[in-house]
Amino acid sequence: QNLKNYQREIGQQLLDGKSQLYKEADKLELYVLFVFKIPKSWSKKKKEEFKGKSHNVKPDLDNLPKPIIDVIADFYGFDDEKISRIVLEKEYNNDINEKNNIIFFDLKPIK
Repeated sequence: QNLKNYQREIGQQLLDGKSQLYKEADKLELYVLFVFKIPKSWSKKKKEEFKGKSHNVKPDLDNLPKPIIDVIADFYGFDDEKISRIVLEKEYNNDINEKNNIIFFDLKPIK
């Protein structure tokens, strides 16, 4: 189910028409920000304290990018081996109006 959520969220961000640019690039850099909702069970004080701070609990950051990389590469039609640099972050934030966690990404050619 999490993979389906990732795929749906990423699909919405992919509508920027850059397929040809990515296909022609020799190397690509991928930046991904995972935004996790702050648990409702936390006190107001704790919620404010953690807003925008690093999310350093499970899921582990190293387990998150592979499904996203696969979806992005498949959508844009390039082999994921072109991605030679990845920057990953995860943080807490409740300023999102979604039921699920949010994923933001940026993909750009490396010169």
